[in-house]
Amino acid sequence: MDIDLNDYDDAAREIPFWLVEYLLPSYQDMGDYVGYAFSHTIIYREGNINHFFRPKAEVEKILMQVQTGLQKHQEHYLAAFKQLTAVEARLRDLMNGDCKKLFTELQTALREYWGLYVGCAYIVHGLGDVFSSLDQDLKDAMAHYKRTAFWSDLWEHAQQALQSEEFSSDLNGMTCQEIVSALEKQDYDKELLKERLSVFYDTREKKILLGKEARDRYESIRVELEVDAVDQLKGRGVTQGTVRGPVRVVLSSDSFAAFKEGEILVARMTSPYYTPIMKKAAAIVTDEGGMASHAAIIARELAKVCLVGTEKATRVFKDGDVVEVDAEKGIIKKVHSS
Repeated sequence: MDIDLNDYDDAAREIPFWLVEYLLPSYQDMGDYVGYAFSHTIIYREGNINHFFRPKAEVEKILMQVQTGLQKHQEHYLAAFKQLTAVEARLRDLMNGDCKKLFTELQTALREYWGLYVGCAYIVHGLGDVFSSLDQDLKDAMAHYKRTAFWSDLWEHAQQALQSEEFSSDLNGMTCQEIVSALEKQDYDKELLKERLSVFYDTREKKILLGKEARDRYESIRVELEVDAVDQLKGRGVTQGTVRGPVRVVLSSDSFAAFKEGEILVARMTSPYYTPIMKKAAAIVTDEGGMASHAAIIARELAKVCLVGTEKATRVFKDGDVVEVDAEKGIIKKVHSS
């Protein structure tokens, strides 16, 4: 079947393989919580960066359905947030104990977690203008969701707890079962880990491709996204104010160390582990997100100039470009190139 990725939304996230392996079916499981699941999803992984392609028309359909549901069945959505919180609490308790027990439990718990997490993500993103009419309990649950990301805390915990293990350098490419086996001092296939640097999964084909086969399959459908030669973009201003400074495009945590005080953070989106560099940024600009996104919430807390939903700032602007971010007008414009 021919696939045109121009018809798909691409959400890129930096997540280790032992978490991603259970995220694969979540775009179907989310239907239990929002009433609709994607008919087709493609996931392509290169290194630690995972691209999640979902049909644009279905994204819009889900968001519209959520808006309608929030006006009629708030208790259903609140139940999803409560269930997610309960799963997280159970796993956080395990983080205080033995790593082997934690990763054994994750093999069954992560699928439930991701189905809930992705479902709740679409509830939040589908808010539109109905937020002010929601019950306070649901508002509080959504606010808590946006401030935290358990999977990010879990990843950080695993890196710290296992840093002295011989296999720590391979951790991001391993499965939960392989981590358990490694903790039992059993061998694991390092060549297979190298193959997992590239992963392609199509929910229709229901087959995971690795290595060269994955790269070739992705190249067969990949499209070069055209970026107009523009010097400014429009987004949604979160806070008031205007800031001028040099751009730093951050697509993964690999760029965190290079980020300098006073630079303009330009990212696809942010999550809790971006907070340290958000504190150093003169302004925050994202491709994705709305007024209830993580970037928007943290920008308000930090009193940072912030622009969200520009769609392509990470592709229009380059490191070192001097830009002006006007949150009141909702515009980022290039003053001069790097």
